[in-house]
Amino acid sequence: MNTALCPPFVHTTLCSHRYLADAGTDAALHDSVNDCTNCATGRYSSAAAASSCTECIRGKAAPSTGSDRCTDCAAGRYSSAPESTSCSNCEVGSYNSVAGLFVCDQCIGGKYNDAEGSVTCSLCSGGSFKSGEGAGSCETCSAGTYSNPGASSCATCEHTAGWVSKTGSGSDVRNACNYCGPGLFADHTNHTCGTCGAGSFSVGGSDSCTSCALASTFQPYSGNSSCTACTLCGVGKYVADQCTLTSDSACQPCVAGKASSGGEEECLGCGVGTYSLPSASYCVTVGAGNKTNDDRTGEEKCPADTFSTGATDACTPCEEGGRSLPGSSSCFFCRLGEAYDDSTKTCLECAAGYSSLGDFCEKCDDGREFAADPGAAVCSLSPPGEMPNANHTDTVKCPDGTDLDGCLCPVNTFLSEDGKKCAPNPDRGVNGSEVGVTLETLRVLPGFWRSGDSSKDVRACTVAEACIGGNATTDGYCRDGHEGPYCNLCEGGWAKDALGLCQECTHSKGDVVVTLLLMVVGAVVLFGLNYALNKKVFKTNPRLKKSLKTGLKILFVSYQILAALPTIVPAISLPENYKESLSALQPANMNLFQLVGVGCYSGWWNVYHDLLAVTVTPLVICGVFVLRKKKQGAIAVTYLVLPTVTTSIFSVFSCDKLDSGEEVLARAKRACATNTNGGKQALPSTLARTSHLLGLALFPPHYHKKS
Repeated sequence: MNTALCPPFVHTTLCSHRYLADAGTDAALHDSVNDCTNCATGRYSSAAAASSCTECIRGKAAPSTGSDRCTDCAAGRYSSAPESTSCSNCEVGSYNSVAGLFVCDQCIGGKYNDAEGSVTCSLCSGGSFKSGEGAGSCETCSAGTYSNPGASSCATCEHTAGWVSKTGSGSDVRNACNYCGPGLFADHTNHTCGTCGAGSFSVGGSDSCTSCALASTFQPYSGNSSCTACTLCGVGKYVADQCTLTSDSACQPCVAGKASSGGEEECLGCGVGTYSLPSASYCVTVGAGNKTNDDRTGEEKCPADTFSTGATDACTPCEEGGRSLPGSSSCFFCRLGEAYDDSTKTCLECAAGYSSLGDFCEKCDDGREFAADPGAAVCSLSPPGEMPNANHTDTVKCPDGTDLDGCLCPVNTFLSEDGKKCAPNPDRGVNGSEVGVTLETLRVLPGFWRSGDSSKDVRACTVAEACIGGNATTDGYCRDGHEGPYCNLCEGGWAKDALGLCQECTHSKGDVVVTLLLMVVGAVVLFGLNYALNKKVFKTNPRLKKSLKTGLKILFVSYQILAALPTIVPAISLPENYKESLSALQPANMNLFQLVGVGCYSGWWNVYHDLLAVTVTPLVICGVFVLRKKKQGAIAVTYLVLPTVTTSIFSVFSCDKLDSGEEVLARAKRACATNTNGGKQALPSTLARTSHLLGLALFPPHYHKKS
């Protein structure tokens, strides 16, 4: 038997049997043989002649048989049970950093590892977190939050203090909060720094922008840290445009007549008795003797015979009889027998023959009163049988034929120009039923005319309705629109109608064009009708043509005579409805220049131009017919216009001489040619008469010879 000691990693066993144990058992029993056996895995023996092997404690392992010691599990590994044959790696999310441990520590919140056998845990990077222990990865912080490295949770950025999380891709973008500085604000919806818009501002560190104070501050741009104070409109200006949150105030100067003390939304109009110049800060009060002008932009002196004590828009008229110089603060009154003289601006005594109660000198009454001395307050009454002289400064005996009590001329007489007798009224055209009439107050009846208030020559008017009568106390002798001798000329803007009355020009030039076109169309229709009848009817029935032409000639001449009746016999009295009928017949006179009223459109057109046009125009037309060898047409023209041309020519053959020395056309009752303009007026009439006489002498004989 071998008595040597067993090595440390084996032990001896007294076999109770003589045979060896099956392989793989911990001990083999032998018959009477002491044999050394290796310790099994997970056990060890560190002493010689050991009778047994020791289990490896937790944290250690014996991976092979015959071990004399157990090996510590390396860092990152562990064995959790005794008699371990091997160490296990720490699971993901756990670690140990010391050898020989039987457990692994879990990675705490904010730390992680992603491999087995880790000896440590890594910190979650900034912008990510891990909330629990053990396995798990770091999660990215959500928008609006952030984290530092190793965080177990994310913190919210303090929006109210102006902080927002970073944005972008990757977890590290949310590892801190961004600060929203001046002009910005923390937008907690979009988690960005927003820009303050126009009209607001931010000093930074806020989640909102502050609005500018309305009407006090403004900010026209975005992203600013403050607002600007609104401009205050100073004195003499007003706020044309209000200061808004985004725009400054616009100031404009006050116009004249208004004022502002500054900061006003509008300039205030000057009140009664005050005025201002442009850009005024206050209105000035007008002084005594002055008033404001109409728009209160200045002051004016009160005109003569008015006054002002100041602070007024209107000067007060002086009381009756009162007078004042321009710019006066009060009025003064002339004494009895005096009157104010405009040339000297003083009160002067009234001359003899006049009286005054302190207001104005009034001539003593024409009938009985006189004033022998200057400065009379009232006129004296003439004694019976006497009357005032021409100047009313003394009395004379009453003229022959007058009433001795009042020296008044009886009916049908008037006081002569020398004032010595009562002269008989003109034999026609005056009102003889009045007494005490003078030449000036002699009343002319309607339908009559005289050249002036001192004329005794009263004449009947060619057109009775043109003369309305009257005397020195009325406004002339002519009806509206009429003027000149016999009231037979038209004023500017008026033209004569068919009855010789001046009518106001109310139709337009377009009306004249339409009239002329209608006349042309009518002429074309007549010529066309004549042509058609000649072709269709008269060609086969010449006797009918001759009879019809004769009848039409008689009818047309009758119409011409009737149309010319008011001119040929002006004094005839015609009913109104008949006058209207005669007006409708005026086209038969073929006076185109009367139909279209040329005088309404030409200020220089007068009777002489009318005469020239009326006579020369038919000759020109006849000449055209002659050149075109239309002889019958020329004969027809002379036949149609004969009444009008003849009447126009005869109207200039003689003139009437008035008692004023003026000459007027006898029948036309228009002014004759004078030395100053006779050449201009005589030339048309001479040409008209000559041309028409030549036409009558040359054309008809020529035509009759041929026919």
